Amino acid sequence: PLTAVDVTVPDAVEDQPATVRIAVDRDLVQDTRAAPGDLQVERFDNGQYTVLQTSVADVTADEVVLEANTPGFSVFVVTVPKPGQQVTPTPTPTPAPTPIPTQTPTPAPDETPTTTETETETPTSTPGGIPGFGVMVAVLAVLIAALVFHRRSS
Repeated sequence: PLTAVDVTVPDAVEDQPATVRIAVDRDLVQDTRAAPGDLQVERFDNGQYTVLQTSVADVTADEVVLEANTPGFSVFVVTVPKPGQQVTPTPTPTPAPTPIPTQTPTPAPDETPTTTETETETPTSTPGGIPGFGVMVAVLAVLIAALVFHRRSS
């Protein structure tokens, strides 16, 4: 491997699909005499490495940035296939949108309530922020809303 990255996330999102971006020192890539497009990202899962479909996101004077879709988080390595080695990347399945049932407001006495379904797509994220930061912002927003409501009702 040219480099290894251990992506640690909360257990609740450990098996969520996402796109990982890994930067590799360009000098290290040139030392292997490999082209950036030859590099591949592999994910360690259940005791073995699986090659992920990898693409080159950016090449600068200092680094090569790779992107790979992953079915979950774990340890990732960037490798160069040996000459003559043909590796078929494992495609990452895209999850189907999950329908979320919503109920209409309370009907008039002679109406029957109805339920409608709307589809929402599960967002994917790129690791790299502060784990749990989004949850903290959401909790903070709820607390602020409760404080404003409390002050207005007082």
